[in-house]
This record gives sequence, C-alpha cells and structure tokens, in this order.
Amino acid sequence: MSTTNSQHRTLNNAVFHTLPWAFSAILGLAFTPYIVNGFGAEVYGILSIVLAIVGYLSFLDLNLGLAVVKYVAEYRGEGNVAKVNEVIGTTLLLFLTIGLAGGVALLLSADVISIRFLKIDRSLVATARSAISIGAIGFLVTLILSAATGVVNGLNRFDITGKVTIVSSILISVGTVLLVKFKLGIEWVLVLNVVIELFGVGIMMFAAKRVLPSLTFQPVFHGTMTKRILRFGGYTFLGRLAQLITFQGDRIITGILLGSSAVTFYAIPFTLTQRLMGAVTRLAGVTFPLASELQGRNDLDDVKDMYLNASRIIFAFSTAVALPMLIFGKTFLGAWMGLEFERNTGLVLQLATVALYLNTMTQVPSFVLNGLGYVKITGLFSVATAGSELALIYPLSSIMGVSGVAASFLFSQSVMNPIFLTYVNRKILGVPMAELLKDVYARPVILAVFVGAAAAALPLNGTGNVFLVIGAMALTGLFYLSVAVGIGVFTHAERHTVISYLQSLTQRTRFPRKASEENG
Repeated sequence: MSTTNSQHRTLNNAVFHTLPWAFSAILGLAFTPYIVNGFGAEVYGILSIVLAIVGYLSFLDLNLGLAVVKYVAEYRGEGNVAKVNEVIGTTLLLFLTIGLAGGVALLLSADVISIRFLKIDRSLVATARSAISIGAIGFLVTLILSAATGVVNGLNRFDITGKVTIVSSILISVGTVLLVKFKLGIEWVLVLNVVIELFGVGIMMFAAKRVLPSLTFQPVFHGTMTKRILRFGGYTFLGRLAQLITFQGDRIITGILLGSSAVTFYAIPFTLTQRLMGAVTRLAGVTFPLASELQGRNDLDDVKDMYLNASRIIFAFSTAVALPMLIFGKTFLGAWMGLEFERNTGLVLQLATVALYLNTMTQVPSFVLNGLGYVKITGLFSVATAGSELALIYPLSSIMGVSGVAASFLFSQSVMNPIFLTYVNRKILGVPMAELLKDVYARPVILAVFVGAAAAALPLNGTGNVFLVIGAMALTGLFYLSVAVGIGVFTHAERHTVISYLQSLTQRTRFPRKASEENG
C-alpha cells in the first residue's frame, strides 16, 4: 500500500508540476503571431531582450528558491514551525537585499544598455530605456514570488502553485493581446507582468497561511539559518547559472551581435521547441526528491532501478515530442507565422529541437545526482556546457547568421552530454554504458526511425492550414507512444500504476450518493 501511495503521490506531483506549465506555454504560443505582428519584429525583439535580462539577473537568487522548498518541507515534517518561519524570514530578507541591489544596478544601466549594447533604431532608444527601468522593478518582484512559491511547494501543495500559474498565464496572455489591440507599448506589457506577479505573491502567501496558519512572512536575520541556506545553494547555483546562460544569454548576445530583429527570428522558434520539450524536463524533476528519499533509506539498488526506469520513460516522451517537431516543424512555422518567417527560422527550429532532445537525456541523471548530493558534478558539467556554447556563438553566427546561435547550442550538447553520461554512469551510479544503451535508448530510437519514416510521407509541405499541421504533429506523437506501449517501452507495472491513478481521480470527482440511495 505504501509503495502504491508513493507512486500515486509522485504522479500527482508530476501532473501539477507539468500541466500548468504546459498550459502556459501553449497559451503564450497561441497569441505570439498576433503580438509579433502588432509590435513589429524589432520592438518585439526589444521586449524579448528585456525579459531575458531580467531572467538572466535572476541567477543572483543563488538558487535559494530550491533551499526554501527543502527546508520548509524538512522542518514542517519535524513539526518545528519556528524553524519554518526562520527559513521564510531569512529567505525574504536575502531576496529583498538581492532584489533591491540588482534592480538599482539595472535601473542605472538602462541608458548604457539601450545606447551602447543594443543595435536598435534611435527612435526606439527611449522605449528600450523605459522597458529596462520597469524590468528592474520586475526583477525584485520575481525574487519575492520565487520565495513565496517555494514555501507553498515546500508544504507539498503543488496544486496551488499550478492553479496560480494557469490564472497568471491567462491574465498575461489576454492582457498582452488587449494592449496590442489598443496600440499601447511594450512598457505596458512589462507593467502587466509585474502586476500579475504581485498578484501571485499575495495568493501564495494567503494559501500558505491557510495550510499552516502559524506561518509568518516577515524578513528577519538568522545567522545560522543564513549560512545553512547559502551552503545548500552552493554548487546548485552553478547549474542555475549555466541554465540562464544557455536560455537567456544567447538572446542577449544575439541582440548585441545581430540586432533586435534577429532576436525575434531566434527566440520564437527556439521558445516553441523549448516549451514543448520543457514539459518533459519538468516530468523528470520528480526524480529529485525520490532519489533523496531512497538514499535516506539506503536503498541504493532501488536508486539504480528508479534511474533506469525514469530515464527510459523520459527519453520515450521526449522522442514523442521531438519527432513531430523535426518532421513538421518548418511546415508549422510557415502556417503559423508565414512563409517568410519559415525561410528565416526553419533551420533554427530544427537545430534547437535536436539540441534540446539531447539535453533531455541528461535531465534524469542530473536530478538523481542532485538528490544523492553530487551537486558539484552537475554544476561543473553545466557550466562547462554553457561555456562551450558561448565560445561558439560568435564564430558560428558570423558564418550562419541567426542559425549559428542554435548551432552553437547543438554543438555544445553533442560534445558535453556523452562525456557527462559516461562519467555519471561509470563512476557514480555503476551502470555500464552498454546496459544504458540497451535498456533506455535502443527501442525508443529504433521505433522513432519507423514512425518518422511513415509520418514524413504525409503530403503536408507548403500547407497553410495550421490546424491540419498541429493535428498531424499530435497524431504522430500519440501514435509513437501507442506503439511504444505495445512493444514494451513502458512496463506492465507502469501502465497499471497510471491506470489506477486515473481511476482514483475519477472516483474523487464523483458526487456522493444520497444516504437514502446508499441504504436502499
């Protein structure tokens, strides 16, 4: 019974950790063509750059949001609410300090960034300056929201954070469309983002106090707790920094080297692929607490089994997402954004899809290693991968233009990922590479070849019907997963767990019968 409950809890966390994020991604992508056309490529590029700068600065949080989740959950489990409040108060004080310092620095740099670093038309300098200034405020609010979200997740209420994500996504997407419709500038889009994040902070704090009424959200200083939280950040901060370099720094560098219009041609296809593949990455995230729990029980054999099973499942799902993107991605861009956009960005999408597909192969190993405490290894490999990408952006973009930025990402993944996987499996987890290839990668890849060949024969090239292309992509992914179940990529036990979980959800949503009916 405990094993079943643990599996159901893992599935429940995976659902609430993934579906709201996927909903947000789909909603944002649905409105992208209208927003890009409304603002224009160059202005939209400035908006992308400012959001990237704010995201890039968020590395200053030292990955303390993860520390909040860990210690809130740990001390709540001990029944020590005073310690929980110490964690919350200490983190809030740290985030306020970091947020104010970073926000002021960004505010003072607005002119320098707008005039000296970004290749934009002179008539748009004032717009860029205002947008960056608003982004400085948004940086502080983002950090506070990270702390509040960490508290709620530490209380094991992923359902609350998921609902807030959905509501916030709807408000931001619909609000941005209305701002475009009434011809208001990107400054108002950034104001909208800040207001919605403040709304999220309030809801998270209110919800946390409903779960645990004795919680307090008051910034306080506790020396011992500060050291403990900062120590936990440690090498996990390196992984976060590398992620920001990879997924935010590339856009800033693209803006500096190629101009803001190039950022639009890079950001849209890359974001499309990143959001779709990101859902798989979030599924892999549930292995982090599970690895920690198994280590606490000293069940190292179970850690290995969980690692192989999770790697196989995540790889199969990532193949189901990447395969239709590779086959129909360029056609989708043409139907979604126009044929000219497809010509400029089709190669970017294909290169990014392959690179992100390779990246998903490292997600489960990274989460498992972090759960086992090997954060130094994951951090150093992440930084090395991001560094190799940055070193290649300038030479490859000089040769290939905006496609060279995506090519640099693909090259770094192709070189560093095999090194990482070989080291992790041989030196730490004790899994021979032959076993990994046989049990995890062989069947999903072979199946992808046959399904991909069949899907590529569909006569969809040049079609302008975006819904027809989406249907073909969805059917290809679902067909792949269906065949994967049939050939044993997913085991009988895994299928049974999913079915029983869905049945439990159905039973929970049924209306209770009246007492007279039960007695009759």
